[in-house]
Amino acid sequence: MNSKTVVVRTGSAEELLAAKAAAIATSNERLSILAGHFLLIYQHESRKLLPLIRGEFSDMDTEEPLLILARDFPEMTFTKGLDLLLSIGENKGRILLLVDDESVRFLQKLPDEVKLSELRRAFFHQSLGPPLSLSREIAQRHLSPLDVLEPNSIRRASSILPSNSWLFSEHILRVRFRRKIRKKLSEMEGFRFREDPLTTSLFFERTENTDSSCLVEGGGEETCSGTALALMDILRARAYRHFVWFLPSGCKESVTRAVVLAVRELEWFSSALLVYETAIPGEANTQFREALLVGEA
Repeated sequence: MNSKTVVVRTGSAEELLAAKAAAIATSNERLSILAGHFLLIYQHESRKLLPLIRGEFSDMDTEEPLLILARDFPEMTFTKGLDLLLSIGENKGRILLLVDDESVRFLQKLPDEVKLSELRRAFFHQSLGPPLSLSREIAQRHLSPLDVLEPNSIRRASSILPSNSWLFSEHILRVRFRRKIRKKLSEMEGFRFREDPLTTSLFFERTENTDSSCLVEGGGEETCSGTALALMDILRARAYRHFVWFLPSGCKESVTRAVVLAVRELEWFSSALLVYETAIPGEANTQFREALLVGEA
């Protein structure tokens, strides 16, 4: 397993982002940036899934509680991602635009006659590019999606995703983990899956150290850890060794476990920088104060 010393430390988001940008800009490495992450919600009037982004709504009345929940996270992180990419040079990396098409199941009650799989397919096939509000951010910098976004091209279109898109689906990542990544990890030397019969949860852990476990599945469904591992597997296949992810605070624990596992135990990456939103009660705007760096010492 890993013979290198990997540090895990918290620091100022601004300082760690600046240090990462400087390191990538002067190296031959490329950087993957997860930014602009947004939820999909069901709009009863149009009977469609829509991005939960303020700039996408002209009439906020019916969805106001959910818009308050999302705040300005997608716009703010996408802007920060673009600024980071331009600071290192757009040829040095790409922004990955991840869509949360899973949480709608828990946030809203869908009509009985509505099938979520069909709603997902309609959204992704009609929205090949980023939402308009994020597209405007790209255009204002006199760039195109081709210049800044990570393409999601697959050999064969799935039931949800078209063969070419600028968007990545959390649902598809969870399916990828279940069908491919979980088996691949369980066959690796030094690791095992352990089942908790009380919670029907699965843990991925080092066989010689039961304390260093990473929850990858719980209650019969993949967690954010499994989603993160599936996404990192894609980045690894695309030869990325470094990434920066702007993430909501609710994902902190499970995603951190998965990233530490991928960098320290699996040696998939040289470094990862996780920038989590700072939740401030009553504050409408997203803020980032601290970040977590996982990387070689």
